[in-house]
Amino acid sequence: MEENKKQGFSSHTEDLPEEMLFSEDYDEDNVLYDTNARIYETDESDAVYDEENAEDDILYDADARYYEEFEENDEENGEEGGEEAIEDSGDDGTDSTMGSGFQADGPQESSLPGNRPQGNSPRENGLPANGLQTDGFPGNGFQENSFQGKELENTLEEVRKKPGKKRGAAALTPYEEKLRRHKRRRYIRTVTFVLLLIAVLMSGVILWMRRGYRHADLEPVITLSAEDGTAYESLGGNIIRYGSEGAKCIDRRGNILWDVSYEMQQPVTSVSGNVIAIANRSGYYVYVMNTQGLMGTIHTMLPIHSIAASENGEVAVIMNDSKVTWVRLYTARGKEIAYIVRSMEENGYPIAAAVSPDGKTLCLSSVQMSNTAVKSNVSFYDFGKNGSGSGDHLVDFSDFIDEVVPEIRYIDNSTCVGVSDKRLIYFINSPFRPSSSTNIMFSENLQGVFCSESLIGLLFVNTKEDSEYRLAVYNKRGKKLGTVKFTMQFTDIAIAGDKVYIYDEKNCQIFTIDGRCLFNGELGKSIRAMIPGPELSDILVVSGGEIDSVHLH
Repeated sequence: MEENKKQGFSSHTEDLPEEMLFSEDYDEDNVLYDTNARIYETDESDAVYDEENAEDDILYDADARYYEEFEENDEENGEEGGEEAIEDSGDDGTDSTMGSGFQADGPQESSLPGNRPQGNSPRENGLPANGLQTDGFPGNGFQENSFQGKELENTLEEVRKKPGKKRGAAALTPYEEKLRRHKRRRYIRTVTFVLLLIAVLMSGVILWMRRGYRHADLEPVITLSAEDGTAYESLGGNIIRYGSEGAKCIDRRGNILWDVSYEMQQPVTSVSGNVIAIANRSGYYVYVMNTQGLMGTIHTMLPIHSIAASENGEVAVIMNDSKVTWVRLYTARGKEIAYIVRSMEENGYPIAAAVSPDGKTLCLSSVQMSNTAVKSNVSFYDFGKNGSGSGDHLVDFSDFIDEVVPEIRYIDNSTCVGVSDKRLIYFINSPFRPSSSTNIMFSENLQGVFCSESLIGLLFVNTKEDSEYRLAVYNKRGKKLGTVKFTMQFTDIAIAGDKVYIYDEKNCQIFTIDGRCLFNGELGKSIRAMIPGPELSDILVVSGGEIDSVHLH
């Protein structure tokens, strides 16, 4: 045993069965092979035999990634092991026998199962009585194996390459299994925490978006002289104050951007984008302005009935003669682009007009009275290349029996919206002519039409008892976005962004377009006009000669 320790053997080999022999030459990781030729792993430093965990004398190999069992069993050879005497080889100073009867360099084949030498007994084949061959090392008390070491390596390599049961959870050590469970629990906790955090954040965002306001504070922005007959419009985020003696543009901080003087008895306006046109009904002048100031003036030869402005500054002026209607299209500087002459007897009396944002298309709504019915006519005139082939630029028209279409508005260059007392009509410009693509019918009495740049609100008397009014909001493609129900006896309604502002002389209600109330209360001053901005924090209120900013909380 002392000689074995000198050669690197573990002292634990003393406890090994006799049939277990240790080979260091062909197994650098201290592998022991049993009679069943199974491979098991032990500690790299010591080859320890574990009776509890090694069934059928199985030893565990650190290099082995699977278990392999041979079909044959060397029980017979195992019973005969240990009976032969140990012989000394002699001259070179190395032990050639040590109780196993191994021969130095014989022609015998490997004694591993499946490649067993032919013979009647282990002795006849030059094998040890225990049926196991191992390599011997000089000075370790073992005789050299009777077959070449290279053959043993090849045999072991074939054994390792055979498909077997792969190492799974059952093969893990207790420490590895505990570590695996710990990592799994930590992963589950991390995922759960992240999901809970996302849920909390989403809930907070939803609650923040759905929060309401109870109070409103007013902060003075600018004080102007109170004048009778003044009105207010929103223009590009600014405020236009106009009356019979002129117009002013005021930004949201109270700065006066421009001031234009004129004299009008009955001013009428048309706003499109950042352009506003102001004309004197039954007068002869039109003033065209944008946020920068006066763009130009238009002088007409006939009294003005109504006007329609485009975002580019073109203005359509509708003028009435005794029996015909004149429609002339002007630039902002007063240059005539085109004109249309319509017979009132054939085409009716014009009640609404709209110009596309690019100024190339005009939509005109007229109404005719007869003894039997009322008929409305909606006509489209193209002043571009599509209408050049027609003498009067007419490219399309539609008749509506027993209906009046008092509201016409262009949402964009390709979409025009008309509202009658029975339907909401969407006209879509094709490459050649407009066509009616969507009709939203209703049977209730229409109380009013309120529009923003991209939304249309239709006001009805609510037939249900929960509220008095119902405002249905549609987008520019005819899709209904929501309904706002309220009871306030309002002065006006404004739509800005995704909010609806309803107010009377003292009170204000603010809703989302899907009907959720954000604010309902008094502002503390007499409200003449409300100019909402893109956000709730940017609301201006006009009261008398003062303009105040509203802060909700």
